[in-house]
Amino acid sequence: MNERPLTVHKVGGGALRAPEDFGQVAEVLRQSPGANVIVVSALHGVTDELLRAARRAVDGGRPAALEALRLLQERHANWARRLLQPPGLTQFLRFYDRLHRSAQSILSSMARLRETPPAAMDRLLSLGELSSSYMLTLFLRQQGFASAWADARRLIQTDNQHGHAQPLFPETRLRTREVLTALLREGIVPVVPGFIGRSAAGRTTTLGRGGSDLTATLIAVVMKATRVILWTDVAAIMSADPRLVPTAFTIPAVPYEEAVLLAKLGVKRFHPEMLGFVYRRGIPVIIRSLKDLQAPGTTIHMDARLPDGPHVIAHLPHVTLVRLELALPLRRPLLRLLRALYREFRPLAVMAQQWPPTITLLISGAQVPESLREKPGRLGATRVHVTTASLIMIVGQNLRSYLSTDDVAPWPARVLHEWATDAAIPVLVPTERLTDLVRTIHDRCFAGSMQDALRQVGGPGTES
Repeated sequence: MNERPLTVHKVGGGALRAPEDFGQVAEVLRQSPGANVIVVSALHGVTDELLRAARRAVDGGRPAALEALRLLQERHANWARRLLQPPGLTQFLRFYDRLHRSAQSILSSMARLRETPPAAMDRLLSLGELSSSYMLTLFLRQQGFASAWADARRLIQTDNQHGHAQPLFPETRLRTREVLTALLREGIVPVVPGFIGRSAAGRTTTLGRGGSDLTATLIAVVMKATRVILWTDVAAIMSADPRLVPTAFTIPAVPYEEAVLLAKLGVKRFHPEMLGFVYRRGIPVIIRSLKDLQAPGTTIHMDARLPDGPHVIAHLPHVTLVRLELALPLRRPLLRLLRALYREFRPLAVMAQQWPPTITLLISGAQVPESLREKPGRLGATRVHVTTASLIMIVGQNLRSYLSTDDVAPWPARVLHEWATDAAIPVLVPTERLTDLVRTIHDRCFAGSMQDALRQVGGPGTES
């Protein structure tokens, strides 16, 4: 394996908003001794644009879909002309032209079929990561680094579940070690497109939203890295969203369990499954800002020790609370019904009550699934009650012993006691009051010495 300490850097799309951001990636490498692997997401907004192009194609807007694709081609070409010189510029433009022609063919097929086959969608979405990683490889060479493009489809083998493929670890370990070990021994920096893999059938697959995080942590585990650094557009995990709470402060270290909860809530946009790979190996994950390389960030590690009490005031701007009143006798066992609801709606939380028989779902987003509103009978329900609101989540440890929730969450906030645990207390609030209630709850939770205690918490792997 590699003799030098290895750092796996994952550069998120949110941090790649201007060509100058590639220069920051080069500076990261200059400041990172030892061996390095870089995993790259698509440029900011590219994946969303490709998704919109596919929807336009299916809705009969083939010209609009191809125009969106042309604008993406123009954007990538403009970046390349600002960053690359011949022959690197010529190499990239030829590489992108092949991707562009493939994407044109895919969108035309979608427009003809009026559907988005999952396998075709994965091929379309792969354009973002393939192009950004290839461009970065050429740019780093131009900056004097020995860098090589390592196509993730040669490294990450997955199952056939297009759109949310699961990596097959034994095969991935074998392929990744074979390719990356040879490069690292030669002092080369491999640049890997995140988010994508290849099925046993040889088809391009994607790992789901945030899949580049999975790519990075898989490589870290397989190559026995000492740390993973997620370079984003924010400096760290903070006590609240600083856009809503100006007094929010950085949390220097967070245990794995809390990080997973924050990811599932969508508060931090990293893949919740990624931490499972590194947790068992004790590999720290560090969140840092590509805009401010001097900011220390937040370390996620098993040895992070935080004091009892609240640590983060997270929020989701739009959630839906759905209460189903069930008809008697039940058409199917309650447990089977709960499993079916979870598979179909992926709720944040579920609660069942035997008498009167009801099921309550907390769903992310303000749109109520049509099958819940229009066909409740299919689920064995006689009535459906729907409440749209915002959600504030107090995250910490031993919360129910530490906090008096009625004092912390003022009216019209409503503590969802049925879902409250020692690790998280959900609070439902009117959307129009979200900002002022987040601030109020944050101020009440971090009054006194709690803020100072959290600021002093450290974790391993935080050094540059």
